[in-house]
Amino acid sequence: MVRVGSMDEAERLRESLRDRRAVEVVGSVTGVGLVGIPATGADRIEVDPDDFDQAIRHLHRRRDELAGHLADSAVLAAPLPDGKGPVAVRMRKAFGLRARDVEGGVRAALQSYVQQLDLVIAALENVKTTHVAVDETAAATFKRQA
Repeated sequence: MVRVGSMDEAERLRESLRDRRAVEVVGSVTGVGLVGIPATGADRIEVDPDDFDQAIRHLHRRRDELAGHLADSAVLAAPLPDGKGPVAVRMRKAFGLRARDVEGGVRAALQSYVQQLDLVIAALENVKTTHVAVDETAAATFKRQA
């Protein structure tokens, strides 16, 4: 990572990268990440705030879908009827409730998924906010120096 303190330094850095002297220190980046940020042949990552917003909206939809399943799973919290067979009582004791709130139950899994998505969404929003703030600060600094 290189800290740039002025427009002149930024231009010198750009020129040094243009003739490939500094690029070999870091090595080339290839491929496209899971979030679709192209990095092939680049020595930087460009973040588009609109793409982040789109990804966050998509995750919110998935979270709402899981929350809906969690709400619907409340009907599964009652025990199954014992039935008529000779092993019915033993089966109920062995399997317990279909959707317990304790570890291993459907409701517990759905609650965990919703909480994990909340953490991912919050992290992405934080990354986007940080990148936008850094870009705006750098732009304002360069404008003042120009």
